[in-house]
Amino acid sequence: MMISLWQQQQLPAMVVVEENDNLDSPVMSQPSSDSPRQLVVTPQSGIAWLLSQIQGKLYIRVDPLGKGAQWRRSTGQKIYSPLLIAFSEEHGGNWSNSHATTFSMMDHSYSLPDNVALITLQELQDGNVLIRFAHMYEAGEDKNLSEMAYVDLKKMFPGKKISKIVEMNLSANQERQQMEKKKLKWQVESSPSAETVVRGGLVDFTELVIELGPMEIRTFILNFNNTYNHLFHR
Repeated sequence: MMISLWQQQQLPAMVVVEENDNLDSPVMSQPSSDSPRQLVVTPQSGIAWLLSQIQGKLYIRVDPLGKGAQWRRSTGQKIYSPLLIAFSEEHGGNWSNSHATTFSMMDHSYSLPDNVALITLQELQDGNVLIRFAHMYEAGEDKNLSEMAYVDLKKMFPGKKISKIVEMNLSANQERQQMEKKKLKWQVESSPSAETVVRGGLVDFTELVIELGPMEIRTFILNFNNTYNHLFHR
């Protein structure tokens, strides 16, 4: 049995209940930058000990072993990265004539895959759009959601014609193609059993479908047909 537990404003804690072991007390492992805290709770220690160690707002769910990742990833995304809506003050009498006062981006029949998060959607000063996607699952973490994910840009921006798409590095300050040319190539000895990292391929401009491998983050700059076809402009 796995208990997935989230503590607001701190690293998430993944609690594993061991049913058959000889431990007399629970074990807590230190958090790292890429993994949550793990609390191993034995029948002797009980959940009461666990709750006495953590303070704050808690989110707890009990799932069969190996089934907790979906709730932990999806709920964690909603808790720690909620949708943020920003507003600006209208200046001048013609603002509403040149900007869309109501907006619905995606095709009504389309939604992002369950294993993909939209990290950034920003219209830049030159009218281009910065967009960043993240695959939320590790390889092998979930039977279905750890597979390659696909995002259809045509369905994300219906009625908008994308004339150019450029993949950028994570911080969006240089093109990925140029960055890859500058990367140092190290001579390393790899283990025969080393796993192959799955990454999304190049974007076919005719299809405009973005591929995302497990835990992959990809950043793009989109250029629409002309200056009158900006994302948030009429």
